[in-house]
Amino acid sequence: LFSVDGWGLLYNPELFSKYGLQIPKTYADFVQVCQTLLDNGVIPIYENGKDGWHSPIWVTEVTPKALKTNPKLFEQLNSGEIKYSDVPEFRTALEQLADMNKKGFFGKNVLSNDWDHGYEAIATGKYGMILVYTSYQQEVAKKFPDSKADTWKMFPIPLADNTGFGVSAGGEVQVVSKTTKHMDEIRQYWEFLMRDDNVRAYY
Repeated sequence: LFSVDGWGLLYNPELFSKYGLQIPKTYADFVQVCQTLLDNGVIPIYENGKDGWHSPIWVTEVTPKALKTNPKLFEQLNSGEIKYSDVPEFRTALEQLADMNKKGFFGKNVLSNDWDHGYEAIATGKYGMILVYTSYQQEVAKKFPDSKADTWKMFPIPLADNTGFGVSAGGEVQVVSKTTKHMDEIRQYWEFLMRDDNVRAYY
């Protein structure tokens, strides 16, 4: 079970301080930060390209910027009036994501990187940033106590010059053994959880 959260770029402030880097407010600023890290032997961003679920987050998390341009964005997407490809900020973010890859900001192994190796990648300082949810640094600190990851900070994804924190939905995954003798009770429990009032209360 996980609650409503969002995604941002986690970084080590000591690393940024070492190279005189500031939090980027625009994509141009972000490119400069990444290039400085790359020029100093640090791969700018750990991206787990092997896991297909992660890369789209880069695009969808610029929604705060898209909502400023079009306050009816969700209504139009949900009704089918517009498609994702009709949203200028989403197109820009996707183009910039491809540009980042061409510039080498994800390193040479981005399509082989998986989620599980992100902890080590960022904890060792081999990579400068990672796109994660707000409690990820606590997981890094637990696995790599010497990293001081619990002091790290985050900033919003600056693609399409976004400066807002993009919130993503919470989620539930519950499974049951197929050999259970209590399937009726479990179904009743799941039906209870999925009642509209309970789903609204949870989220």
